[in-house]
Amino acid sequence: MAAWSSLAAVLLASPLFSTAALLKPQTTISDINNLLFGFAASGYQTEGAINADGRGDSVWEPFFNSSLNKAGFISPTVADDHYHRYKEDLAYLKKLNAKAYRFSIQWTRIFPQCNGTVNDKGLAFYDSMIDEIRKNGAEPIATLYHWDMPQACQSSYGGWLSRQSVDDFTAYALTVYKQYGNRVKYWMTHNEPNSICDFGYGQGNFAPGVTGSMFVCSHNVILSAGYAAKAMRDYARSQGWTFQISLPMVSTVGVPVTDSDADVKAAYTSNVYQAGLFIDPLVFGDYPDILKNDTSGVGGSLGKFTDADKAVLAGAIDYVAMNYYTAIYIKADNAQARGYSGSLNGPDGKPIGPTTGTSWHIAYPPGIRWMLKWIGSRYPGKDVWVSEIGVAVPNEATLTLPEIVNDTYRIDYLQTHLDQIAVAISNDSVPVKVVLAWSLLDNWEWQYAYVPKFGVINVDFNTTDLTRTVKDSAKFLGQYFKNSISPLNSLTTSSTSPSPKSGADRIGSVVFGNFVGAVMLRALGFGSIIAAMLLL
Repeated sequence: MAAWSSLAAVLLASPLFSTAALLKPQTTISDINNLLFGFAASGYQTEGAINADGRGDSVWEPFFNSSLNKAGFISPTVADDHYHRYKEDLAYLKKLNAKAYRFSIQWTRIFPQCNGTVNDKGLAFYDSMIDEIRKNGAEPIATLYHWDMPQACQSSYGGWLSRQSVDDFTAYALTVYKQYGNRVKYWMTHNEPNSICDFGYGQGNFAPGVTGSMFVCSHNVILSAGYAAKAMRDYARSQGWTFQISLPMVSTVGVPVTDSDADVKAAYTSNVYQAGLFIDPLVFGDYPDILKNDTSGVGGSLGKFTDADKAVLAGAIDYVAMNYYTAIYIKADNAQARGYSGSLNGPDGKPIGPTTGTSWHIAYPPGIRWMLKWIGSRYPGKDVWVSEIGVAVPNEATLTLPEIVNDTYRIDYLQTHLDQIAVAISNDSVPVKVVLAWSLLDNWEWQYAYVPKFGVINVDFNTTDLTRTVKDSAKFLGQYFKNSISPLNSLTTSSTSPSPKSGADRIGSVVFGNFVGAVMLRALGFGSIIAAMLLL
């Protein structure tokens, strides 16, 4: 294993970051059997070619030049040019021993006008891409939606604010499943649905720039995930196919500031408010009781699922997938309507961890273990996937190429977090099955454009040929990936869903939580994290 150097030294120097919190695993994650390692990526952030081969506009294209674009987004017209260079890029999977590659399909390439006529060239592109992933020894994992709704849907009926979006998304999902389901066995519906609905339809900082409608969006996104999964399963049965499906949430994990029962309960409750909003309906068939009974504003804002909806939603996902980046302290606070408050600083005023290459991202490796334990406790019987984990090195875009390649900071970050995943598996018996690094390539990072670089392969955006160079972190991960299973034949599809437990049963001894509001810092990089937490 790589030695902990610069980042680890900073972490362990913090009075709040004790060696007790940063437990060493009983075994290394690379020694654990039945784990699948690979990379995660997004079509819109890598492909470029936004006008190629019949692709229609997403909600982003008109947003870039509108007055709603207050954060200064620029268009990823070229991005990594992955659309034209995917064969070259995907060859790295074999070189790095990756056995999985999570990518996203752009709805606008399949149905340029939201619904109706299928774009055969769009289908053909992902056909070829899937074959290339498999050719390089990796399992394709397809994400159906990574924040890029067709503008035609938005213009016609308001996008995720209309129940029509459920029908159109289901038709789109079924179309691509019929095309690729014989080769793609692992699917995700919506990447970070909390981000879709908070940023795009709540705060309006992301496309399409709508405000005040987060919970309407959330309701339809949840329904679309459930109905799409049902349509895909119905077709799979008719063909004798099998598959697994989920949706990846993002988590800023709420860590109790002390081990008191009150703080433990507060941290758990915070997680239910955020992750449970989306995951619970797709496991148990309805929103968490604590949200439905909430008197601080959420309860009256939630939509109502019909009995027919609940029957479709219950057990819709086969595994629980979470993207992990950062954490926050939680304490019991009876002055707050929900009984808790959060802070990036502990009781002694020291921060939870050091800032990385983006201001929203605070490094706190124990948070990933706590996130995994929370999932294992609340959703027993479900396999668990770490669907994204990665970091941008501070000021990487300003470094020389040799300095960029020698990315020991990223190696330290990955090492410490992989160790904590191993702790969750070996010490806590969490059934983690998949770990995906974000990302294979440096890419377009929303309003930050090309400045933060999350890839283990450098892309020189200052050159016309977008030169690729392998970083040391890619080689480091390649060693971990050597023991990865392939294909995912050891993963089992859940045949039943855990029954909802009482609030007391669910709390138990769990000490974890997360915040979609805090995730605002990940995507937007501005605003008070505490204010963001109170938005929901």
